[in-house]
Amino acid sequence: MYLAFQNPHTVLQPTLRSFKRIKTTVNQMRDVYTALVLDMDFAVQNVMRALKKNKLYENTIIVFTSDNGGPVKHGASNWPLRGQKSTLFEGGTRVPTFVHAPHLLKNPSYVNERLMNIVDWMPTFLNLAGFKGNPSLKLDLDGIDQWNTISKNRSVRTEMVYNINHNSGAIRIGDYKIMFGNKWMRPSDYWHGVNLVIAPWLKWIRHIPGVSESKKQIYKEHFIFTTKSFLHFEIIRLSLTNNS
Repeated sequence: MYLAFQNPHTVLQPTLRSFKRIKTTVNQMRDVYTALVLDMDFAVQNVMRALKKNKLYENTIIVFTSDNGGPVKHGASNWPLRGQKSTLFEGGTRVPTFVHAPHLLKNPSYVNERLMNIVDWMPTFLNLAGFKGNPSLKLDLDGIDQWNTISKNRSVRTEMVYNINHNSGAIRIGDYKIMFGNKWMRPSDYWHGVNLVIAPWLKWIRHIPGVSESKKQIYKEHFIFTTKSFLHFEIIRLSLTNNS
């Protein structure tokens, strides 16, 4: 079952019941948003009660997640992450998620910080449901099976494309992430563009005063990573252009 809640989302219209139960603050927009979240909590509670009533709760995999970070102008907060909904910063793309599967998870009470993309849910669910073979290959899916990541806290994904088109994009490889684009270059985003000029940059690194050779090597490796990522972007964008 796929259940997509409207809350918390614009138009911000919480029920009076929820608004009366929250602790109000000086931030009225935040209070309205908080009441919307409480409304959603009540709806989730109804689903859990129905599963338990029909004796399905213990044999059901429950995944609670979101498709993007919250919009700050509507009372959401993504702190301490940078950015908000509609941006490729972590505040706009990284969301909290929990998985409830007592019959499958031997260690259910732990925090998992492994890399996962929303497209990974489909092959993960298919394998759990008994799909024969590799669903990613057989069905040409973008995602990968992440059950070992969830159940055993083992890394499966090492890189991820957040989004990419002719105007903007972001990719992560290991612990590094690169972004490009002009769409969100506002002073409030503190986003700075990068002009990638390979030869002069590498030459300049070799002549940084007061920096050890080991540090210069680290800077050089970081720059080469950034350059390769940017070229990776260009290859993908080129393929998108040729296929359109």
